[in-house]
Amino acid sequence: ILRLAALLGRRLKKGIVYDILHDNELYVALDSRVQFITTDTVADIIKTLLKKKTSREVFNAGGVGTITPADVGVLAEKPVRVRDGATLQQYEMSTEKIRGVYNTLKTSEEYVKVFLEAKLLV
Repeated sequence: ILRLAALLGRRLKKGIVYDILHDNELYVALDSRVQFITTDTVADIIKTLLKKKTSREVFNAGGVGTITPADVGVLAEKPVRVRDGATLQQYEMSTEKIRGVYNTLKTSEEYVKVFLEAKLLV
């Protein structure tokens, strides 16, 4: 079982980063803490787990640490709009176990940067 953090991917049409890039209002406060990972990394993790013949285990798959929507806005060079009544949310799960199997896991901030750089190339 893979428990996933917030996903970043080319064809995804929801989420904090998507909303910031499309000037949509967020439902979460600017200082919320969110963990991210790219869909490409999730695919690599799945391949790694299959090669190792891992079964009957639970792994948390997300970038190491968290990043705020405010910081995402700075990285994306976009203003971040927040809906009235936005709530403070904190999503961070331990990645220690998955790092024991997949040792090239990046930070949530690095995954956001990788995603934004790829979006600029499209």
